[in-house]
Amino acid sequence: MSDRQLDDIGLVKEIHSRGFGFARNLTGVDAGDVFLNQGRIRDLGLGGGDFEPVLIRMSVVNLDSGKLAASRVKLLSLDDDGVDDLLWSHVARLRLKVASAEKLRKLHKGLPGILPFIILFADSLPEAKAVLREMAPEISFDLWNQPALLPALWLVPPDLRRLVVARHIEHRPVSTWPVLHKVLNDDGWGCDESWLAELWDTVPSSRELMLDLVRQHWSKGLLGRWDVVEWIDRAIAVGQEASFFWSELAAYVQNGFVSYNNTWHHNNISDDWPALAAAPWNVIELIAGQQFPQLAVLMASIRQLETEKAERVGFNAKELLDGLDETDRELAESWVPAAGQRNVEAVRAQMQTARAAEKCAMRYLQNLGLEVDDVAITQLTGVDDAWRVMDLRVERSHGVDVKNLRRMLHGGMHSSKWKAKYFKNDAKGSDVLLCGVSSPYTKLEGNELSCKDDEAMVVLGVTSAGEAEKLFGDFSQVYAFHVNQVSNLLELPVWAWDYPSAHYLARDAAMAGLREVVSDLSGSNLGKRCLEAMPPILLSIMGVQPLVGKEVTGQQCSRFLELLRGFALDPSSSIGRSKGVPRLPWFYLFVLHFWAYWRANNETSNISDIRGLFSWKLPSMNQWSPVSLKRASSGWHSPLLREELSRHSFMSVAGSAKHGVLGVQIGILDVSGSLSVLIDALSSIETHISRSEFLRISDITVYGNGVLAGLFPDGIRRTLLAHCGGQDQLMNNADCGFRPLVYGLHKTCACGRLICPKCECCGDGRYSNCEHQFVRQEKRAKSKPGWR
Repeated sequence: MSDRQLDDIGLVKEIHSRGFGFARNLTGVDAGDVFLNQGRIRDLGLGGGDFEPVLIRMSVVNLDSGKLAASRVKLLSLDDDGVDDLLWSHVARLRLKVASAEKLRKLHKGLPGILPFIILFADSLPEAKAVLREMAPEISFDLWNQPALLPALWLVPPDLRRLVVARHIEHRPVSTWPVLHKVLNDDGWGCDESWLAELWDTVPSSRELMLDLVRQHWSKGLLGRWDVVEWIDRAIAVGQEASFFWSELAAYVQNGFVSYNNTWHHNNISDDWPALAAAPWNVIELIAGQQFPQLAVLMASIRQLETEKAERVGFNAKELLDGLDETDRELAESWVPAAGQRNVEAVRAQMQTARAAEKCAMRYLQNLGLEVDDVAITQLTGVDDAWRVMDLRVERSHGVDVKNLRRMLHGGMHSSKWKAKYFKNDAKGSDVLLCGVSSPYTKLEGNELSCKDDEAMVVLGVTSAGEAEKLFGDFSQVYAFHVNQVSNLLELPVWAWDYPSAHYLARDAAMAGLREVVSDLSGSNLGKRCLEAMPPILLSIMGVQPLVGKEVTGQQCSRFLELLRGFALDPSSSIGRSKGVPRLPWFYLFVLHFWAYWRANNETSNISDIRGLFSWKLPSMNQWSPVSLKRASSGWHSPLLREELSRHSFMSVAGSAKHGVLGVQIGILDVSGSLSVLIDALSSIETHISRSEFLRISDITVYGNGVLAGLFPDGIRRTLLAHCGGQDQLMNNADCGFRPLVYGLHKTCACGRLICPKCECCGDGRYSNCEHQFVRQEKRAKSKPGWR
């Protein structure tokens, strides 16, 4: 029988209101729509309007007009005589060679017509999906494995899919992949990992499509718990973004998942897995927590400096002031000068606040587990005269002299003036330890001592005469500043204070543990990433060479770390001897000296670059919050401190080079953010003083109160970095205290000192007066009529 003598299979797709219609020719030699006149429509028993498309067998003729028409039609029924032969004839004509078609026909044991119908229309007749699915169970397993049935893969019953697809992939992977890809995308099948694992090797040109498919199905929960480690390797192998798979791995490790066949577990991840070199930091942190639990604990201990130890340094000022008893007030009254004082009530308030500061320091030290005796109170009893050189005695042997640093108008916690004018020694000649307490401004009305609500008393730390004097000369080999040594001090800068060793017990233990652990980390990829995750400064403090990263490759940062590491490895230096974290004043002065050294020796300088050297790369170590400074018992914490900390270096911005916490990340509790303030100030000076000009400045001097000044080529000594020591006339002559004053950022007076933008002062009345300051203040006063 010739092709033209075969009935064609068509699909009636349209019936016009006037009774004629059209069918789509599915098998004919002549493609296109076939016209069905009114008689053919009546023969089919179809009416007009809405109807379900139906399959028909038809004889097709060419009209003189060139269009196709049906000369005979009949509804297609697979049960009709001759339909099986007709369908197989079309299979042999359109799909398969005659011999192949005959072979399949012999293999098929099910109902006639079904197998050829599926071969013909499984991939070309979406309208017949329901019919095709009803036919599918008639096809045997052996037939589903035949190449001719590959286009009908989507019809394979669920209980046979896994085996049928595996067989096709084994024998014909290249032709199976596009069919399988379409099925998995369009029909929502669950995918077997072994299918794609084998296709990955046999159809390499389609690997990117496979990865896309895996991502889509994984996110829809259609893939079970596959071996995500393998898929990370595969994504990396073809240079594709693997972030999705890293996220899945993180979830697996975090939740302790085991795969559905109980074979995958995070312990199967090798420490030397090459992909770890590209793993995101959150994944490194999770895996390291499982593989190196001791290291994870030690790292967490460094961070706990912020969350645990910081709470011990801040106290509710009102509670301390209200807690003064009659004996405390009597002691404070004995400190008020007998005569010659103006505004005696203000002085009385100051003395009572100083007593509250002593009790604040006592509570702080007791909270560290230390035994503390109140020596100051013995001034009233006359038991002995130890009160003349100390306020407190710690552990029955160490004298502590409490310095009350009342916060100035614009100084905040950077305020640094006190009344005592010299360092003290105890009866044995040993330095008496100074303990700085930042207190609020207080008023005394009657017998009521008060301050603003929710104010804080903050212990800034301790220092000694020996420490203050020695530090200024410690870094002469880095850069030789002149040091103005004085025996009578009226103030110490806020960076001169740091907390005693008892405050840092957990940190120091963690540092000792880290020193033991880090030496073994460079032997594996995971260990190297852990090293890379640590702040380069912290590693250098331990004498370890940081791994090369973008933040340490610059010459300035590399040299900074090299010098720091030199001190850490030098047994004659303080950090070399202690093998611990340097104290805040040591680190502050190291940064200052390094800046001057680099500025003098290099044309380009950007001290802000060293901020990145403080940062952890692990997410949990970078999500720093402002230091809490609260008391757990009352839930109190100070808005003043929140403002102070956010104004300087304690903004909670993970990974931020500008606002990230600096000192606390390497184990230094810098509650005033003095390191960040210094770096910002020096960065500003860099923009206003070129290297050539810097080299012409001579006699650059660091003063005991933290002021930095130098002699410029024109013979005028100018201040580079300072704080305001003046008083604001418009604010009842209140001490100003604004800091930092920075050369170039703020105006310089003709006298060479920096002019405070708040009060227009350039000098400190304790030392000198300036006629230019007088003129400015008069002008300022006239601009505010009635202020007096």
